[in-house]
Amino acid sequence: MVKMNSRKIPLDSNNQKGFTLIELLIASIVFVAVIGVVLSFLGRARHASEITDHVLESRQNARAALDFIVSEIRMAGTGISVPVVTSDENGDSLLLYPITPGEVDSTPDLTILGKFDDVETTIRDQMPNASAVIKVESAEGFNEGDLVVITNGSFANLFQVTQVQIAARMLQHNPSSPYNQPGGHRPWPPGGYAPGSRVFKINLIAYYIDQDDSSCYRLMRQNGTSEPRVLAEYISDFQLNYGLQDGTLDAMPMDPSLIRKVIITIEAASRETSHKHTTRLVSTARPRCL
Repeated sequence: MVKMNSRKIPLDSNNQKGFTLIELLIASIVFVAVIGVVLSFLGRARHASEITDHVLESRQNARAALDFIVSEIRMAGTGISVPVVTSDENGDSLLLYPITPGEVDSTPDLTILGKFDDVETTIRDQMPNASAVIKVESAEGFNEGDLVVITNGSFANLFQVTQVQIAARMLQHNPSSPYNQPGGHRPWPPGGYAPGSRVFKINLIAYYIDQDDSSCYRLMRQNGTSEPRVLAEYISDFQLNYGLQDGTLDAMPMDPSLIRKVIITIEAASRETSHKHTTRLVSTARPRCL
């Protein structure tokens, strides 16, 4: 039998291979750089997503506001056959039409007048002058603060109800409201409003741009003397043009009774400050009763 000699191979500890400090440093730098690129990409993607969300939000808000205005313009003039007389805050006569444009650089930009609900009654006793109490067949459905129109078909006057007396069937309209100044209700029908004259609730809706915050213009809606509410934010432009009876267009017609359609333009900006995006929407509304 041949016996083989075994020999031990000494281990040289200096011969073992590993990562040097420089290699670890380079690997760390590469790793940090890769992470930085990934995070930067994710940041840009998130920012782009936020911009898209802001653009969609502004577009949806503008579209909702435009649809709301169009629907109310279509109701303008309902229940009204003649211009409506009321008083302003100075006690002067103010003539209201179904569509009343605003003055340049004034509030409101647009006023809409129409009978939007079914609360209606008639006068049961003569109303000789604008200071007289409105005595009606029924006061049901009327509330304090409501705007009401009294009309006999040839004349129409608008008042604000300050007190409702259901049992007595009376609507008070004290001069504490600017709509109720007796001197402003001219013309008044000769002899006053006779029994049978219509009395109904009316909506007097004003639209205007609130520019108090220069970073966020807001489109506001106000019904009568109620608190204004925000219809849309970040509105950069709100324009109105009017189609007249003769087919012409006018941004500020002298005679509102000739208005037959309204062209509304709303431009909304996104909330993103560094990359503003605007949405411009245009629609045409025709009052059904004109």
